[in-house]
Amino acid sequence: MAQRSVNRRRNGAKDIPDTWECRYFVDVSKLPHEFEHDRLRNEERLFDQWEGPRHENDVYLITADLDVNVKLRQPDASEPRIKLRICRRHEPDGFELWRTEIDLELPAPADVWSEVLAALKVVEDNAQELSSLSEPGQVTNELSKAEAILSCTEMQKDRWRYSGPQGDVEVARVTAPSLDYYSVSFESIDPDPAGIRAIRAALPTDNLGPPTNYVQLLSRISPR
Repeated sequence: MAQRSVNRRRNGAKDIPDTWECRYFVDVSKLPHEFEHDRLRNEERLFDQWEGPRHENDVYLITADLDVNVKLRQPDASEPRIKLRICRRHEPDGFELWRTEIDLELPAPADVWSEVLAALKVVEDNAQELSSLSEPGQVTNELSKAEAILSCTEMQKDRWRYSGPQGDVEVARVTAPSLDYYSVSFESIDPDPAGIRAIRAALPTDNLGPPTNYVQLLSRISPR
């Protein structure tokens, strides 16, 4: 179990509650029919609304610390952002409690980049240079020089979300040069994860493989 102290949460991040997540990755040809869009959107016993697809480009900055999730997000209809998330708790059944510490548009201030670099354990003091960069590609070019960064991996995502009183299921088509998967995630902002566990129990997860988050996946398949 990982527990971390928190000093501050940046901008919109302070309004983002901690989220329980349990995520799976499955080959595109092996997604169970129960997780296809037409099935989930009509699953009225669990969900009362759905949205999608939402397209995003994410660049993940991977280090040896699997509890640190840093990504540069470029949504279709808004400015790119820097996001820092920390895993604060691991449960034996695969659920994890994640906290969003930073969620800011680029360019981000130097003190924000100092906090990101500290989380990534990057010793190079280039926060001032990073604070002038407004495009994810510029940021990855600067950070790819850091010894602590194992990889900077860009991923394309098309995401559908199905929501109900007990929590959400997100199904995302995830593509990158070295992968083509569906991600299936069970998520809830309720401090008690019993409700989202009940949703997971109601759906067939046996064929999804073991739970795996993005950082764990990319640390395995995208070595520097």
